[in-house]
Amino acid sequence: IERNNRTVKERTRVKCSRIPYNIPNILMQELVPRETDLLNIFPAKDGISEHYPPSQIVDQRILDYMKDMVAECGSYCQAIGGDTDNTMRDRSVTALYVGPTRSKREGHRFVDLTTWKVITRQKVVPLPITSQIIDLINQKA
Repeated sequence: IERNNRTVKERTRVKCSRIPYNIPNILMQELVPRETDLLNIFPAKDGISEHYPPSQIVDQRILDYMKDMVAECGSYCQAIGGDTDNTMRDRSVTALYVGPTRSKREGHRFVDLTTWKVITRQKVVPLPITSQIIDLINQKA
């Protein structure tokens, strides 16, 4: 177990060093479970199955790379979807990508940059991060 904990810590450290801003607490709380999920998408060397990863055995869900791996955790994105109505309210929000939802219903998790809460949306559009966005996130962190 200690070896697994060290692996998760090291992967989280690498992710933190690659992100160009100071990580807010809400994103760090989402980052550690995401790294654990990523470790479980490949079959373990001495695991139960040689062919099936633990995530597929437990969740009964097959990973689709084109749908589930659209952006890196912590990347700046536009989240599209959610509650829509016939008002002039925005239908998309700028957010930091967390990862795909673990439910059978397709969707993605984000940290909204206006409310700083975790939200779920159906579509992801990765965007280049600007210095203004980095300053906004650093103020929150």
